[in-house]
Amino acid sequence: MAENENLNCTLTFAIVGGSIGGLSTAYFLAQAGHKTIVLEKQNKQYFLTQKFTGLRIPPNLTLLLHEIPGMADLLTGRGTPSTGFTLHQGETFELIGQLIYSEKIISDLGNVGYRIPYTDIWRHLYDLCTSHSVEFLFDFEVNAVVCGKTLTDQTKVLSSLKQEVVCDMVVAADGHNSFAREIIMNQPNDIDTERDEIDIENDNIGSSQFSELDSWDRLSIAPQLMQEDPALSSLLESSWEGTDQYGLNIYYSDKNHISYDAGWDPEKLDSISVKEISSIEREPRSQNPVNLSSYTDVTNHLVLIGDAVHAALVNGLYNTALAVEDAFVLGFLFSKLKSVAQIPNLLTGYNDIRKARTRMIREVQLGIFHTLSLPPGPQQDARNQAFGQTLHQDDVNDEILAQLWNHHISTCSYNAKDAVEEWWHNWGTFYRE
Repeated sequence: MAENENLNCTLTFAIVGGSIGGLSTAYFLAQAGHKTIVLEKQNKQYFLTQKFTGLRIPPNLTLLLHEIPGMADLLTGRGTPSTGFTLHQGETFELIGQLIYSEKIISDLGNVGYRIPYTDIWRHLYDLCTSHSVEFLFDFEVNAVVCGKTLTDQTKVLSSLKQEVVCDMVVAADGHNSFAREIIMNQPNDIDTERDEIDIENDNIGSSQFSELDSWDRLSIAPQLMQEDPALSSLLESSWEGTDQYGLNIYYSDKNHISYDAGWDPEKLDSISVKEISSIEREPRSQNPVNLSSYTDVTNHLVLIGDAVHAALVNGLYNTALAVEDAFVLGFLFSKLKSVAQIPNLLTGYNDIRKARTRMIREVQLGIFHTLSLPPGPQQDARNQAFGQTLHQDDVNDEILAQLWNHHISTCSYNAKDAVEEWWHNWGTFYRE
């Protein structure tokens, strides 16, 4: 996205959350000519010492990251190209299938995907932001946002230590336990905000099959511990590129779950028994999908991005991609700003573009989760038989292969730049004055 030389209206954005989504938003908005301030409750060192947090970069995110200076070289220099997926039966760890990125699949996807250490991406974005005069306030834990009542009113962000930041707009990139999301959900006139009724066409997956999403928990296992277990060690691949960057996430059902994320200290790696799993603090696998009628508040001063709005599966393939896509779309739209009167229209575009993308990802992810979590029985046997064909690439039925790859190709070949440019081409002329 080119530097904006024709911006007539400069805003001050306060971005709540200093992870990948927050930094991407700060960079794209700063590049568009706006002043940006990042408010982060952790300190800077927290992000530079992250372990077991390797990022999964799907092919469409690879393409979008190429819009950021230096990212292409960073991905090729520090990233590990994704070669595909292997599928193991949970009870036995038997290899039941594999989806390999062949030349044809890569061509259909439009690019390759990567795995890369979180700290590499974060540090690169942080350096770019500082070079674009982005201001950072670490150790700033937000506990209140007071939105202006009119477009010209300023908005205040307050911290738990009584600090105050005054801005024009707030972008909430504060994750899947978002404080800011509650503001939009509690708006008295946002009556259409409700729990989503998932209905995945063609797969016969209704919302009733996901009625207990909140009772699924995630247990993270560090590779050091996996190496000590005969069964788990077989899952470690040479392409993991270091045992300090990736971990294994296991999702399991427990109706007596704790409804908040439990902290995890990577420096204290202790084995636990099956019995202990039922008593320790743990984090939900996913929040129940929330269908917000708008990703922005009624005053047009607050915008949600990333996990704060998408309810994607924790540590899934699309979390980072969705956040950076949001950031790019928002930056592109506000690079067109000529007066504050345009803000509601630009946010309408943001809502239109991103809600369609969210729906796509949500349905595909829940469909995949359903397929991979089938209980023993005829459906699981049929699934394993279909996946088993992929172990013999020369004998794979084209129809089976198309079914296995269809959703992945549709979601990972998405182009956020094309989407926002198309919206602006269709609607921008109505909003330029």
